[in-house]
Amino acid sequence: MIKKTTAPDQSPARSESREGTPLSRRAWGAWLLKGGLAGLAGYAGWKIFGSGGKKEKPEPPNLTVVAATANEVQPNSAKTFTFGPHEALLIRLSGGDYRALTAVCTHMGCNVRYLPSVQQIWCPCHKGIYDVDGGVVSGPPPRPLRRYAVTVSGGEILVSNGADVSLPKNSSSWRPHRNAG
Repeated sequence: MIKKTTAPDQSPARSESREGTPLSRRAWGAWLLKGGLAGLAGYAGWKIFGSGGKKEKPEPPNLTVVAATANEVQPNSAKTFTFGPHEALLIRLSGGDYRALTAVCTHMGCNVRYLPSVQQIWCPCHKGIYDVDGGVVSGPPPRPLRRYAVTVSGGEILVSNGADVSLPKNSSSWRPHRNAG
């Protein structure tokens, strides 16, 4: 009787473990299954408890900042400015009115951008789209962007979070604004 032998490194069904002994197909499959289950559990935890990534931090109450000068933002354009612990977006509409909103997407906390060509706010991370009032148009954002009060005084554009600013009731994406606190 002739015994056919192959070296362990030539067998496609076996690989070496850390101890130098070959892993069987069953052991390798069990290792792969455990790794997949661990990955699945991690993903489920991430979806349930959040990403642990950038979250919108609360800003101080009754905060007012100078966002820009009156001539700094042209019609149908926007400027990003610092508002407390995060970025905010000052938009000057084509008609000359101003909107101020948080620049932090409500989905995953990415910074949003104003797209003047379509007059919408866009999140580059997961393609969320908001209207200029902060209402969700499409994509994964679960809530509208927070709006702030805008006042033009003495050539300066002041943005404040002291007032309860909501989307207009005639907006298709109107939802009542609730202050955090």
